[in-house]
Amino acid sequence: MPTIADDGTMAYLIHRPEVLSEIVLLDRSGDVAAQIGGARLGLYPAPSISPDGLTVAVPLRNQRGADLWLFDLAGDDPRRLTYEDAILVHSPSWSPDGTTLLASMAGARDGDLAAGLHRVPAAGGPPELLVSASNQDNTVTRDGQTLIFNRASTSANWNLWMRPIDDSGAEVPLLEGSAWEIHPALSPDDRFLAYSTSGGTLYVRSFPDMEGPWEIGRGFAPRWSPDGSRLYFLDGATMMEARVSTGGSFDFEPPVPLFE
Repeated sequence: MPTIADDGTMAYLIHRPEVLSEIVLLDRSGDVAAQIGGARLGLYPAPSISPDGLTVAVPLRNQRGADLWLFDLAGDDPRRLTYEDAILVHSPSWSPDGTTLLASMAGARDGDLAAGLHRVPAAGGPPELLVSASNQDNTVTRDGQTLIFNRASTSANWNLWMRPIDDSGAEVPLLEGSAWEIHPALSPDDRFLAYSTSGGTLYVRSFPDMEGPWEIGRGFAPRWSPDGSRLYFLDGATMMEARVSTGGSFDFEPPVPLFE
């Protein structure tokens, strides 16, 4: 935003300053266990670890735009996956077999990339538009057939929707509440769906009937542990953990903080 002095002189910033960011692995105490790929100019929002635990997909956002990159946890050189220089790339998630990524892309500075949720081959290749218009976070069933995502509904709220990955069915609303439902995350056995709301509360419902909900507490951006026994999420700047049971009916213990 420009500022103007009494004599009519205007001062303004021609671009946002670049910052150095790096990807790190943290242990349960919040200590850095490993640094991945070195520091680079730009921001790394919302990293996503592959199903085999060997690769991190992450958007790199800088002055040129945003694109998806893959970082090898073994230490090999990172690989740029898209070359769209999009206005925004966020919320990547992996297919269960690790062959593709789903990520929201808000158009391209140059070219004809449509805004929406795109499928990107992990081996490389052009993004394929799956869901157009407004959408952000997503999660996929373990058979790789059903996509759950959030988008703006007719009420102007952000709600949870679902559709087949292929074109065999239409997009249908999954949960349309009075608040925004965002950050969907399926449990590893596909029986429960965690999500957060615009009010900053974390919930779990059974899937696909969406019975419940169970209110976990304040938080957002939930992630399940690989065995489904824990939910990790953020409460402000604090990483939280809730032990859960999904063997029969859903049950959980009160969340505890892990680190800032």
